[in-house]
Amino acid sequence: MNNSIRLLQVLPTLNSGGLERGAIDIAEGISKLGNISLVASNGGRLVNQLEQKGIKHLKIPVHSKNPFTIYKNISVLKKIIANEKINIIHTRSRAPAWSSYFASKKLIRSVSTYHNAYNYNNNFKKIYNAGLGKMDKVIAISNFVKNKIIKSYNIPENKIDVIYRGIDQKIFNLEEINRDIIQSFKQKYKIVSDKNIVLFPGRLTSWKGQIEFLEVLKKIERNDFFCYFVGDNKNTSYSQKLFKSIKNYNLENKCKILGNIDDMKVMYSISNIVVNGSQYPEGFGRVIAEAMSMGKPVIAYNHGAAPELLEIYNDKFKIPLNDCPKMIESINEILNMPEDSKKELALKSYEFVKKNFTIEDMISKTFNLYQNLLK
Repeated sequence: MNNSIRLLQVLPTLNSGGLERGAIDIAEGISKLGNISLVASNGGRLVNQLEQKGIKHLKIPVHSKNPFTIYKNISVLKKIIANEKINIIHTRSRAPAWSSYFASKKLIRSVSTYHNAYNYNNNFKKIYNAGLGKMDKVIAISNFVKNKIIKSYNIPENKIDVIYRGIDQKIFNLEEINRDIIQSFKQKYKIVSDKNIVLFPGRLTSWKGQIEFLEVLKKIERNDFFCYFVGDNKNTSYSQKLFKSIKNYNLENKCKILGNIDDMKVMYSISNIVVNGSQYPEGFGRVIAEAMSMGKPVIAYNHGAAPELLEIYNDKFKIPLNDCPKMIESINEILNMPEDSKKELALKSYEFVKKNFTIEDMISKTFNLYQNLLK
C-alpha cells in the first residue's frame, strides 16, 4: 500500500496565534518529508508566509459558526478531497469540525486537534465542542487537555495522542545576540537600559490577565525593574482599558504597553523574568516554552498546562491564581538570584524544552500518527 500522505489541514483563519503557527509548521514539515500538504481557511495575514513555503492555500468560510455555512462547507470540502486526492483531513478548530467530519466520513482518515479543553454551559455548546472528538484520531496538545476532554466528551483514551506544540530552537536558544542588534531594538522600542526587565507576553485581552497583574506592579516594593506588555493589540477596547488602568494606578514609571513587536527573540533575550498571567487555564502556553528555550526564568499561574511546562521548576514559580503576595515573592526571588544560579536554571530550562517541546518532535510524532492511520 502507498502510504504517501496527501494532507488537508482545516482551520478558521490564518492570522496570529499558536493554532495557526502549528498548522504552518506541520504543513511545511510534512511537505519537506516528500508529501502533499494543503491548508484550507478563511484567509489571513499568514497566507503569504504559507504560500512562500510552497504550501497551497484554499480560501473557504470555515471560520463561520452559521449552521447553513457549516452545512455548505461539507460539499466544498468533499470536492477538495476528490480533486486533490486527499487521504487525511486534519481539523484544528471547533467551527469547521462538523463540516470536516461529514465530508471525510467513510471516504478518508480524519484527525483533529483540541488546542484547549473548551468550556460549555449548555448542551448545544457541548455538542459543538464535541465535533473534534468524532475524528479517527484526536491530538491533545497537553496532558491537561487530554484529561479534560476525556472527562467532558467521553472520548476513549486510546483514541487520543498527546503531542505538545513545538518551539523552534533555531530561533529561541541560548546563543548571544549581536550587541548592535540589541541596541537598535532598544532604541526602536525605547526600552530602558538601567533596570531589570519583566516581560509579560500575550495578546492584549482580558483572559491573558494584564490588568490583574497591575495589582502586583502596584504593590511590589522595589524600583529596579520595568514591565513591558507585549502582544497582539487588535482588541482596541481592552488595550485602551489597560492603558487607562496603568494611568489610574500611577504606574507609568513601572510599565508600558509595547503591543506587537517584530522580534520576540530579542525581547526575550533582554528580559530578566517572563510572566504568564492567564486568568483561564491554557491548553499549552507557547510563551512559557519559548522563554524557557531562551533560558529565561518564568513565573506562571498554576493551572492548565503550565505545571507540565514548568515541571523542572521550584513550586515557588507556580503561583495560585492571582495570589499577589506569592507573585511578588517569586519576582523578588528571581531578581535576587545569584548569576551562577541563573545560568544553571537557563541551561536546565533549555534542555527541558529540547527534550519535550521542539518543532522537530511535534512534526515527527504527527507524521507517525498520519502514517499509522494510512496502514
